Amino acid sequence: MYKQLEVDKEYYLCGRITGNLVRKEINSPVILSADTEDKVQPVYHLTEGLSQQMLRKTVRLALNVFNKNIYEPLPKGIMQRYNFCSLEYALENIHFPKDMHICELAKNRLVFDELLVLQLGMQLMKSRSREKSGFVLKMQDMDSFYNALPFILTNSQQTAIEDCIRDMQKEQPMNRLVQGDVGSGKTAVAAGVALLTGSMTAKQKKLVKEGLENGEYAVAVGTHALVQQTTKFKKLALVITDEQHRFGVEQRAALASKGENPHKLVMSATPIPRTLALMIYGDLDISVLKELPKGRQPVETYAVTGKLRERAFNYVKKYLDEGRQGYIVCPMIEESDMDLQDVKTYAKKLSQGTFKDYTVGLLHGRMSGAQKEQVMNDFKEHKIDLLVSTTVVEVGVDVPNAAIMVIENADRFGLSQLHQLRGRVGRGKYKSSCILITDNVNEESVKRLKILGKTNDGFKISEEDLKLRGPGDFFGSRQHGLPALKIADMSQDMDILRKAQEAAQLIRNADPKLERTENIYLRELVDKLFDKTMSDN
Repeated sequence: MYKQLEVDKEYYLCGRITGNLVRKEINSPVILSADTEDKVQPVYHLTEGLSQQMLRKTVRLALNVFNKNIYEPLPKGIMQRYNFCSLEYALENIHFPKDMHICELAKNRLVFDELLVLQLGMQLMKSRSREKSGFVLKMQDMDSFYNALPFILTNSQQTAIEDCIRDMQKEQPMNRLVQGDVGSGKTAVAAGVALLTGSMTAKQKKLVKEGLENGEYAVAVGTHALVQQTTKFKKLALVITDEQHRFGVEQRAALASKGENPHKLVMSATPIPRTLALMIYGDLDISVLKELPKGRQPVETYAVTGKLRERAFNYVKKYLDEGRQGYIVCPMIEESDMDLQDVKTYAKKLSQGTFKDYTVGLLHGRMSGAQKEQVMNDFKEHKIDLLVSTTVVEVGVDVPNAAIMVIENADRFGLSQLHQLRGRVGRGKYKSSCILITDNVNEESVKRLKILGKTNDGFKISEEDLKLRGPGDFFGSRQHGLPALKIADMSQDMDILRKAQEAAQLIRNADPKLERTENIYLRELVDKLFDKTMSDN
């Protein structure tokens, strides 16, 4: 490399610079002549034994071969409507662009393709479910249900229930998402009789499964155990899945396949911007719970540094002395080298120190199901004043007497997760507060925590979270069962997402099943992406 350099000639060098103020060094740099046309160079993820140069040459060779037989999946009308470059141009210039503007044009086309195929797949799944007949249910008088409740349902709750009833009176099976903010009352939609979870003994599971198969139970409430092949139903008519169980597209389909195309209702405790919800839950109709039940109060939220921890604890004591209960949430379970609060050690320290005059409980995800249930029952019955916990309390805990929460290392959580945690307090008639403690006072952390202090609206918070952190919490394929995205970034490409959703609808309005010649390549891409969830088996 040294011998290739010429004296008095200019070069671009790219690499990690080391050294001191007097002497600078750059080891194994990328070297380009200043007059080269290839000033924009691709940087690839490498494995051992591969260099950037080797990979660039291989990609260049692949493009030279591939471009001779390239196909164009987008219909001409869609390309012209949205002014996208050809796929051949995009592939060439995403790897070897002349400048960053051209690179952006190429990227936009590839992002659009990815989101369009994903959206088409979700729409086809939705229409496929509409073609299948479900159980047509008779209209029921809901007055007895409403009168039996110890509270009055909100308008949004009643509307959501009416949406579901209307869906289930049709020949097509219901396929609906009920989405609401923390504490908006989604649980009021469902009720249980039998319970089936992974923590049961083999004998207990066998008895319940036999009851389900012979129709002894009218309703089954459970975790992923309900999806297992060994769990069978006599006549499954309605499937309700809660997001806290992380049921994805495939798992929803697996559970639904246990009946003759039953009605399906998905409950989501994560407020999601509507555009993103249409992508994640594109195969579902959507009902939104916009209001909180009567009597709920907004939770006052404060962000402080560790220097004010003792003052915060005195504030907690004030609540406890008034007969209320509280939470302290930590991000870690066991000790580590990181400067984070460890829940086990922390709970012991608090119970022997600051809160020695109160009953302190401990809750974390590595406890057995029975242990967790016992702790939560003790907390509900006020046998525990202060519960020190990991994020296992994020969902499914409703203790109206809990009115104060402290979250340690708050900068370690996303905004939406902090909002979910905060939602564990303020569920009763008492004034409630949440204190966020962090010693990370960089500009981004401060900005994020200020957002929580300004609003209790989960939908606004989710919009901000999406902008700041990206769609990880909302759009992980592991969480939602959707194919992973390779190039699209949901936090940056929302405009292209909207175009993709519009284009998908236009294409399917003219060709519902993508059977026309102009859409044949799109259909192949959809089938390939959804080869598991789109199969008829």
